[in-house]
Amino acid sequence: QQVADTGNVTIDSNGTGNAVRFGVGTMNELTPANDLRLILESDTSTNVIADFDAERNGNTVIQLRNGDRTVNFTGTSNTFNGLLRIEAADGVQTVFAAESAPLNVDGTFIFNARDASDRLVAENAINVTGAMLLRNINTFVNDAGLSVDGDFNMITVLENEATKLISNNSFAVGGNFTYMGADGVDAINFKSDGANIEGYTYIDIATSSDALNNQRVQLTGGYRTSNLVVVGGNAVAGNFFSTDAATRVMDEVIVNFASSTNSNTVVFLGTYSGEYGTYRGGSGSDFVTYGATADLQLFAALMGAGDDTFTIAPTAMLDFLYVDFGTGNDTLENQLGEPLPFDNNIFNL
Repeated sequence: QQVADTGNVTIDSNGTGNAVRFGVGTMNELTPANDLRLILESDTSTNVIADFDAERNGNTVIQLRNGDRTVNFTGTSNTFNGLLRIEAADGVQTVFAAESAPLNVDGTFIFNARDASDRLVAENAINVTGAMLLRNINTFVNDAGLSVDGDFNMITVLENEATKLISNNSFAVGGNFTYMGADGVDAINFKSDGANIEGYTYIDIATSSDALNNQRVQLTGGYRTSNLVVVGGNAVAGNFFSTDAATRVMDEVIVNFASSTNSNTVVFLGTYSGEYGTYRGGSGSDFVTYGATADLQLFAALMGAGDDTFTIAPTAMLDFLYVDFGTGNDTLENQLGEPLPFDNNIFNL
């Protein structure tokens, strides 16, 4: 445990027989132990360098406490066999998880933060055999690849910060993917090299009072999952959701923006293999485009009040289409042409 702020702390595995050492300048070698906990002094600006050139066996916990800090994982092995847990309190906390080599965790990886704009940065891949849990982390950009055998959770329900989850590389999850936002602007963007979620995808972008930036969920670039559920509350600048032609959903597709009083834009493209899909709009204007290939699907759009537009794209193919426009000056754009090649009921147009 750190008892005074005398400079940045280094912890490594470069002692005798790969023993763990720690210190500020002068390194102190620890007696052999499986579990390791580093506790920083609160309300300081001490940074941490975790330089593990040999595999770390046992649970590893780093408690950052209050203060603006960085944690840099610089080791050439960067492998942790057991739990890897980073705990932070108030302050801007940034973790550079894979500076010199991929981060490998044979166990569960947890990064818990609190208030302020906290970030997880990975210059190399992250590989986790258990679950990966990010709590109150406001930015994670996947540039180098992510592989998690268990569940992946990113949860910021107690904060009002803008939050971004952006994937520019492969994103593989063997369990379920859950995202739960708070009152800041949420942006979830999967845009290249594919994402493969073996379980379900559940995304709740909550509310936003930002008048300039809408909330966005873009599951493009080859996103694949079993069930897909997206929920959004009232966003002053509106909510946006889209899949693309490379998206594959094996079961139900549900998008619920019924709590929104402002405009929403929704685009359904790709291949949907389940038997049910639905969109629920709010009291503002909803702009919905359906162009998915879903031969077995009954798709129901409950547009709600407001001046709504539902577009049937030329690529649309499903078993049955049900659209209830509700009240308002509404528009149906049929780009597929009459007669539609599937059964349908259109109400309140």
